[in-house]
Amino acid sequence: MLEKIPYRIGAVICFLLFLILRPINGGYLNFGTGRLMLPQELYCNGFSALLGLPNPGFFSTDYFSVLP
Repeated sequence: MLEKIPYRIGAVICFLLFLILRPINGGYLNFGTGRLMLPQELYCNGFSALLGLPNPGFFSTDYFSVLP
């Protein structure tokens, strides 16, 4: 199914997803006209830090989340 998507449309979709998910480490999603705050329960699990949802006390100098 993904092979049928034209590469230009796929690139635009990926870029838009990047812009929306870029501030996920800060606890919200960006929609250009406003922010959607995410529930803080998503940031309590230690495993969720791998996906880009670290808890408030998390600190690392070489951390790169999967999302965005």
